[in-house]
Amino acid sequence: MPKHFYKKWLKIWLLAAFSTLFLVSCAIVPKPKAANPATITINIAGAIYDTKTDSAIIKSALTYWRKLGEDGSRGDRFAIGGANAFNRAMNTSRFRKVRDETLRLDAGVYYLDSFEVEAPRNIAISQAGDYTKRDGWDSERGEAMLSISVKEGEIIAFPRLIFSIIQKGEPKSYTHQFEILVCGEVPENMRFGSMITHSNASQEVCDEVFGGLDNSGQ
Repeated sequence: MPKHFYKKWLKIWLLAAFSTLFLVSCAIVPKPKAANPATITINIAGAIYDTKTDSAIIKSALTYWRKLGEDGSRGDRFAIGGANAFNRAMNTSRFRKVRDETLRLDAGVYYLDSFEVEAPRNIAISQAGDYTKRDGWDSERGEAMLSISVKEGEIIAFPRLIFSIIQKGEPKSYTHQFEILVCGEVPENMRFGSMITHSNASQEVCDEVFGGLDNSGQ
């Protein structure tokens, strides 16, 4: 084959590689700037229950967060949960099994901007559009649906959460009931907004979702 053919495909391959690297770099947890950042453990599961088939899909929820500045500014979005950044960028997988994640964050307040949960035939999302266009901050109430605050040098395991979606009816006319279930006590540095219903999960439900894990996150 002529040399220009190989050069053409080399350019396409390099462009694809750089595009993938750029996408992988998006939405990753920011590197702490402080010398002594907080260390947190968090685990948020997405559980969709279908009352018609009496079945459930339980995977790690893909959540996007932003840091709230003291002046009201909002930092870049970053992802916690779901598949890793490379698989999300390549669109090979957006969800994986539930697991505890430990990460380091600078001191401050972080709020849930949006989330995605695997559904039987599609993806259930908290707001329409791409994650970069969603906004989980309620300007009228001055609050988010969920926020956490961490201090410098703090080590904390937040209670495991379940984004529970009960699906009722027929496929073309599904109705959904959404609620956040909490496995354990809610600490003072975790706050729920008034726009979201939350309650304590039963031990049976927590075992069903997180049964293969120890109790360190509860």
